[in-house]
Amino acid sequence: MASRRRLGLALDEHLHDSRLLAPAAPASFVNAVEAQLPEGSSDMQRRRYNPLGLALALGLIVTLANAQDLGRFKGEPVVVMLADGRNMRLVQSFAYVDSKGRAWEVPAGAETDGASIPRALWLTHPPFTGKYRSAAVIHDYYCQKKVRPWRDTHQVFYDAMRTAGVPETSAKVMYGAVYNFGPRWGVGVLHRGPGAKQYPTVDKQAEAIRDLEAWINRDNPSPEEITKALDKGQVPK
Repeated sequence: MASRRRLGLALDEHLHDSRLLAPAAPASFVNAVEAQLPEGSSDMQRRRYNPLGLALALGLIVTLANAQDLGRFKGEPVVVMLADGRNMRLVQSFAYVDSKGRAWEVPAGAETDGASIPRALWLTHPPFTGKYRSAAVIHDYYCQKKVRPWRDTHQVFYDAMRTAGVPETSAKVMYGAVYNFGPRWGVGVLHRGPGAKQYPTVDKQAEAIRDLEAWINRDNPSPEEITKALDKGQVPK
């Protein structure tokens, strides 16, 4: 406690409190900061805010903001395997509501086979297992129906994965793979992403996905940076 107080006071000398927080800081932010102050702190110390508490609060605010930028699920994807051993049927309807409030609904009875997910991904990132399942069902259904733009459909796949708790790196790899190899539709658009032509076999696609994953692990690009790199035909090495 004493060492933390000394560190806080030393750093306080380089911080001006009036520039650290917006005029109407959320109560959760202020509470998180004040929780880090030593007992019996003076009003002056409280006004200046302990930097350790400030860092903690900033992390909290960023986490909350990221969560708000995504969406939420309504219901669970309960499915049954069909006799062909490949297709699954949704037993009850469920939906994903994206950050704009738009509902991506999948009705009961809808069938999915995971065809929207490149086969090269299935061994390392099986789409219908664990935390991937909810996002994969949404993505597969809207790739079948083609009632919304393909870019939005691939983007909601990424957002839904992150909402479901899929790790950021895995979600970016899967997003990049469907963007590059997955289905597309619309006037003047190829049936599949450009990677399907550039890497025509599953083995070559798997190699390209490994390169994509290595780049994501190394540089942690944003989804927007991933799409820009893939539009140019290659990822940085």
